[in-house]
Amino acid sequence: MRSMTLATRNLKEVWRDPLSLGLTVGLPVLMLLVLQALKGVDEFFAPTSLTPGIALFGFVMLMFSAAMTLSKDRESALFSRLLTAPLRSNDFAAAYSLPYLLVAIVQAVVLYLIGGLFGLGIAGNWALVFLILFVMAILYVALGMIMGVLFSIKELPFVYT
Repeated sequence: MRSMTLATRNLKEVWRDPLSLGLTVGLPVLMLLVLQALKGVDEFFAPTSLTPGIALFGFVMLMFSAAMTLSKDRESALFSRLLTAPLRSNDFAAAYSLPYLLVAIVQAVVLYLIGGLFGLGIAGNWALVFLILFVMAILYVALGMIMGVLFSIKELPFVYT
């Protein structure tokens, strides 16, 4: 694949940014841990109720991170240099989405492992749950890429809220 070099560069950028990684993986885990303290107050705070919703919240943070990265690269000289590379549009899409899908997988696995430690059980098929989460991650990353293309780095935080 011609897009793997750019995807590797984007993956390094994601993993080396502590703020982005903290918001996409750390914040959902922290939310799950803090809300477990309230488990005795109401059944709503049980891991079976919270873990799937917190996973989707993490995907929203991932969407924002993907949009910021793409918007920042679009406004910099990097993107104009990339346009001279022998890459097609689907190569660009793959290079910008694959690193965030990898982060989404890591995030979902970590959240569900921690939820499992707190008693999360799935009555159905685990593979089906992760397939649905993967499809949701694809949708959120794609939405983040659309937002990154449509809005500038200065407009993006206002659009997100």
